Amino acid sequence: MNAAIIFGILAVLMLTGMPISISLGLTVLTFLFTMTEVPLESVALKLFTGIEKFEIMAIPFFILAGNFLTHGGVAKRMINFATAMVGHWYGGLGLAGVVACALFAAVSGSSPATVVAIGSILLPAMVRAGFPNRFGAGIITTAGALGILIPPSIVMVMYSVATNTSVGALFMAGVVPGLALAATLGGVTWYRARKFDYPRQPKASFAERMKAFRDSVWGLLLIVVVMGGIYTGIFTPTEAAAMSAMYAFIVAVFVYKDMPLSDVPKVLLNSANMSAMLLYIITNAVLFSFIMTNENLEVLQFHLVPEKIIDHPDRLRRQIDKFTAENTPRTVRFWWSNDHYHIIFYGRSALLKSLYYFPYVQILVITAFILLGFIAFRSSKHDEQNRVWIGLAKETAHQLGTPTSSLLGWIEYLRSQDVDQSAVEEMNKDLTHLMKIVDRFSKIGSETPLTPANINEVVGESVMYFRKRIPRNVTLDYNGLAIAPVQANINAALFEWVVENLMKNSLDALQGHGSIDVRISSDDKNVMIDVKDTGKGIPKGNWKRIFEPGFTTKTRGWGLGLSLSRRIVEDYHQGKIGVTESEIGKGTTIRITLKRIFEE
Repeated sequence: MNAAIIFGILAVLMLTGMPISISLGLTVLTFLFTMTEVPLESVALKLFTGIEKFEIMAIPFFILAGNFLTHGGVAKRMINFATAMVGHWYGGLGLAGVVACALFAAVSGSSPATVVAIGSILLPAMVRAGFPNRFGAGIITTAGALGILIPPSIVMVMYSVATNTSVGALFMAGVVPGLALAATLGGVTWYRARKFDYPRQPKASFAERMKAFRDSVWGLLLIVVVMGGIYTGIFTPTEAAAMSAMYAFIVAVFVYKDMPLSDVPKVLLNSANMSAMLLYIITNAVLFSFIMTNENLEVLQFHLVPEKIIDHPDRLRRQIDKFTAENTPRTVRFWWSNDHYHIIFYGRSALLKSLYYFPYVQILVITAFILLGFIAFRSSKHDEQNRVWIGLAKETAHQLGTPTSSLLGWIEYLRSQDVDQSAVEEMNKDLTHLMKIVDRFSKIGSETPLTPANINEVVGESVMYFRKRIPRNVTLDYNGLAIAPVQANINAALFEWVVENLMKNSLDALQGHGSIDVRISSDDKNVMIDVKDTGKGIPKGNWKRIFEPGFTTKTRGWGLGLSLSRRIVEDYHQGKIGVTESEIGKGTTIRITLKRIFEE
């Protein structure tokens, strides 16, 4: 009888057009003050204790995250991604709307925000494409309702707070129905579009799909952050809500930069207004559930529950709500009467909770051991490769040492003979260069001292030597002698090797004709050496691969020159080397960057 009276009062108040929150509150107060003898202090206490829950903080955070995403351009990028994936099917833009609504619902948790964000962009586009107004509006409004089912759902959080159920359990329960509803809406959209031959979008290429995915990936990652964090137990739904709000703020303001910082206070104010409205509804809903629930529970027996909880009615109610959330209560009825029964509330013991988390701990420990083993194996393999590399360099230096010494003797012999001494001097230059190469190989793997050196002169010597040994149709320019000297700490022998390797690679790319330009520049901190050629160029996907050991595009070659150059620059000189620009058919520029020093 009482329940009928309560619902009757609620129905009358709502029929007058009164907001639902105020209707709930007035219904509760009317019933309590006219038909019960509950003191006013109890009502006030229930108002505060009813919403005194950690989970309720998830509501304003999810609202804030949804507002950031709505104003931050995430919806537009999700629509582009969905269109690229399914736009070429029948009803392409309609299907894209369903997919975009599902994705946005999974990051905002709000059906109104989903409808506004997706509908404001997609509905005009569908009308321009030739879809009927009613068809587009129907898709957006129905698909927007996915925000109620697909977690994280603000409605689920409100229901959890009002009914003392688990937010995490509700989120898990909403995944499959939400996806099923999205699939159903997509199927109906496709069927109607095929039946009435609604327009389709051109099929996006794989590159276009990847571009759309890259543009929207920051918004999509929020799904992984929130749901992955909840389901893996990294953080609670409330903590996930706070994380989503912070993540949405960073993405909207600093990553996508669609929202200026000046708009942040406005978003915060709108979120606060909406949160206050929802919290007021929840407060009155808690009071409503309070009068609809039997509060006169008599505890007959208890075990492992502190007496301070048993003796305190409000604490007892919260403990019972906690047990109910963990396990369904068991009802024990008497055979002589259905009107008398006992209810058993029980929760999880400390041992049971430990056993529940033990498999996850085991998996974590096993994963850590596997990871450490992999790191150790990789490190050992890397060290072995280094030893092989160093050993090969040392052996090369050793093998070249003997014939080089012999050649020195032959040079001296030729100088005493009646032969063209200019040819002998050129042979001596080549032999001197060969001795430098032997010295370079001997330095690999050894302690390499760095000394201040004039970069202009070191690079210039390599250029001068190389200039006399290039084909006639190749020009080699150098600006280092015309600019102010710059210094850096280097090992001259090894650094010349790097410069020569870069010029040799440029010469190979020219294929007998073209130009090589070696330029030195500097700023307050660094000195830069650029080696630019007009050769065949390097595809962008190979800009980093060319420095990997064994990678080569030549029919002959080991692919070790640039790998060695990177090792010398980065490991020995703590500098940087890389491709700064390259275009197929026009040439390539490789830059070496070293820390500049100044004379004292």
